[in-house]
Amino acid sequence: MRLYRIISLLNVVFCFTTITMNAQWLASPSLQHNSETTIFTFASHNDYLIAGFSVQNFLLADSIVFRSTDNGDSWENISAGLHPAVVTDLVFVEDTLFIGLSDIAGQRNMYRAEDYGDTWERIISPVDFGVVFELEVYQNMMVASTDPGGLIYSHDAGRSWNQVSPFRLITSFARIDSVFYGSAPDGIYASFDGGETWVLKESNGIPEFIDGRKVNAKLFASGDTLYTSGAFLSNGGMYVSYDKGDNWNLLSPDLLNVYPQTFVKQHNHFFVGTVHISQNDTTSGIFYSDDFGISWNKNPFSGLPRFPSVSSNHIYALYARNGRIFTGVYGKGLYYLSIDSITTNVSEHMNPVNKFDLVQNYPNPFNPSTTIEYSIPVVDALSEAEVQNVTLKVYDILGNEVATLVNEEKSPGNYRTLFDAGKLSAGVYIYTLKQNTYSQSKKLILLK
Repeated sequence: MRLYRIISLLNVVFCFTTITMNAQWLASPSLQHNSETTIFTFASHNDYLIAGFSVQNFLLADSIVFRSTDNGDSWENISAGLHPAVVTDLVFVEDTLFIGLSDIAGQRNMYRAEDYGDTWERIISPVDFGVVFELEVYQNMMVASTDPGGLIYSHDAGRSWNQVSPFRLITSFARIDSVFYGSAPDGIYASFDGGETWVLKESNGIPEFIDGRKVNAKLFASGDTLYTSGAFLSNGGMYVSYDKGDNWNLLSPDLLNVYPQTFVKQHNHFFVGTVHISQNDTTSGIFYSDDFGISWNKNPFSGLPRFPSVSSNHIYALYARNGRIFTGVYGKGLYYLSIDSITTNVSEHMNPVNKFDLVQNYPNPFNPSTTIEYSIPVVDALSEAEVQNVTLKVYDILGNEVATLVNEEKSPGNYRTLFDAGKLSAGVYIYTLKQNTYSQSKKLILLK
């Protein structure tokens, strides 16, 4: 159990407690594997959910694609017609399913199926795109990261392809509305014309890695917000941009020294799948947050097995669909978690204000104002009128004071104050309540 919110009014305390102990990952019996495979990507359209597998050893690569029409309860193999390769990405363009593959030979590794995977057609194009790493789509516009073709695009639902000139290396894509975003060694790029031209965003706040380069592993989007993972061999972590790529802030210190590969969110539920970069590294797995990414716990839900030959599990794919979160475990198969199993119970009990208390601001995230509640206790039970000097201040993530909300003597009781952050930049801030030796802090997220 973890205390989620306390609201004290008239000495009655309502406790909202998030209970995670009953939530667990469940195995899909028809999609269990004991070989060196893991699920690398998902896609869905209408009633169809598609899962693509990858292998650790490219010499053992064999295209493995499964299809479900009952939200993951049962699966069928639809790999017939694909040449042996690692499945790197799956996307739908309307009713047409596209698959990207990677193999040692570097063949033309893109196929499409107009019947949800019953029959596959290899895409033949003058562009020698070879290995396909990642795909992104918007209506009939597509972009793909390839080798040796580099960055390529299509404006006719994948029927014909063109190379972006000059050659551009993009390692990961995301999309907000019709705008494509790409992660590259020198920062975050954006394309406003369906992938034909790309503009380098400011990318302020992403740590530099080597020779000023910002080597970003993955890029994600949710709503109008962009997320990117830190570089391998650096401090890793996850960074967030509320202005579509120009300015970035560390999402949470809890994710430093981990390496996110996949990210999904459902309302306030955030899930991040990570990998480790050394055999003795135990940081990989699934991290979960129920407070919009402010604080994180590693593997809080039971049910996920561990592959015996590695210290912890690589998680390459997380996918949200119809109230479930899907993932794959290396060498084991597919698992899913029901969002409804993460329950929130409410209880009520009487409790006098007998201690300092700082409540999580609401709403959070916010723009531009939010409410902060706090309680000042009775120090001397014989003198409820006793006053105490109290401060409530806001700091940026570097510890610089940006606002003083309260700095005065307060009588015992419950208080509420409004924080207007209209003049501040988007990001994560810390607000701190102090009285003599007492101090309590919480995080808030300002959106712009």
